Amino acid sequence: MVEVLRLNQPYTFKVKQESIKSILIHAQPKSSSGDPVSVGDLTHVTIDLTLRNDLNPNLSTQIFSGNLKDLLESMYCQTTYNQIIYRAHDQAGHFITLRFDDYPIETTANTYLEIKTNFSQNAFPSAVLANSSVTLETIPSEVPNYNNIIPVIDTYYIGNNSNRFDENIGSDVVGLVSVIEYGKSLLQTQKAKISSMELTAFGGYNKSVSEAVLLAENYQIIGATRTGAYPTNYVLYNNTNAPLDDSRLKISFTDNTDSTQKILVIRLVQPFA
Repeated sequence: MVEVLRLNQPYTFKVKQESIKSILIHAQPKSSSGDPVSVGDLTHVTIDLTLRNDLNPNLSTQIFSGNLKDLLESMYCQTTYNQIIYRAHDQAGHFITLRFDDYPIETTANTYLEIKTNFSQNAFPSAVLANSSVTLETIPSEVPNYNNIIPVIDTYYIGNNSNRFDENIGSDVVGLVSVIEYGKSLLQTQKAKISSMELTAFGGYNKSVSEAVLLAENYQIIGATRTGAYPTNYVLYNNTNAPLDDSRLKISFTDNTDSTQKILVIRLVQPFA
């Protein structure tokens, strides 16, 4: 599938009979002179990904519903790819890839991926509508999804004026990201940060740690190739080989949170189950 989008317009697409390894978003925001402009705040881009069945409209699996920045953060928090997204490649624009890695999304004649999106002009400062466009292109997988499971992302909002988070976040959990603030590192932010965390799950799993441990783990994700880089937000758990069942997350914060702070939960689930 290849579709060309204009800014400030909602779109809905159906993708059928493809094994989708990834989705490329090729953003080409341009100024009045035709020169590329920078990517700004991707929270102004909405995107919904839902797997549906033509034969039974009641069957659906929501992969993600929210803003593009949250989706990218759930996939790439602390990685160098999060930096590459904001780098324009001369006249070629920006390349943003949503990767499903070892769990491609399988569609058939009756099962389709519904993509709903709206790229607001606010996401691209100085972009002129008439000169700008976004292309969505699905990239096929070399191998089918033998596991018949796919990643889905749920969002848990912490809420205003709360210094604790305590929720049963369910089963099949392979990743957790705590969003503190976009655009600033944990060193720069003035918002409430994590002081301690406890993550428990079926079978006796218990990760009870301080912020120091979380920072150490996140520095390891960043790696030695990014000298001087400081973590942005927190990766709390990341292991696709060890899904957590009946899991509960408890977090204590250093101060009261606000409405933008949230927990992104990544699961591996069987579609339509």
